Amino acid sequence: MQNGRPVASYKVAYFYRGSSLPQDVFGDLLNIPSISEHLGAVSYFEAANIFGSGDYRESGERFSGTSFSGSPDRCLKAYQDFREFALESVHLVNSTVFALTPIPLHQIQIAKSRGGNALDAAEIPYLSAHWYTVFLAGHEQIPRQVELGLQQLMRQ
Repeated sequence: MQNGRPVASYKVAYFYRGSSLPQDVFGDLLNIPSISEHLGAVSYFEAANIFGSGDYRESGERFSGTSFSGSPDRCLKAYQDFREFALESVHLVNSTVFALTPIPLHQIQIAKSRGGNALDAAEIPYLSAHWYTVFLAGHEQIPRQVELGLQQLMRQ
């Protein structure tokens, strides 16, 4: 909160398995100004808790998700749609997170070569999009405006 108003903050978490980050691949990402950064090894538990432990006992939570493929413009639109949702819902939620996970083609191919699963993806790279919303303490139902907003995000 700043001057009694919620403040938007943005986290980027990029996980890479390797001993160093190649500048030709990660240079643009690493050059984005930041308040803090952590480069180094993390455990699976630490990675899973990067956006918080989910240890809220007074608030309801809702997880939503979808996937899509397309151009970088589609990714930017997904972010802009989420930002609009967050601004419209700010007075109804404790916090909300939008996470995009790129699923590259080689990851899909490796999974299929190991037997795949019942939900095999098409053989094209895609983004897995997730929304995690924590409601204000004491709310026993998801506010209608928030529910409608989350449903709209999944349709876009």
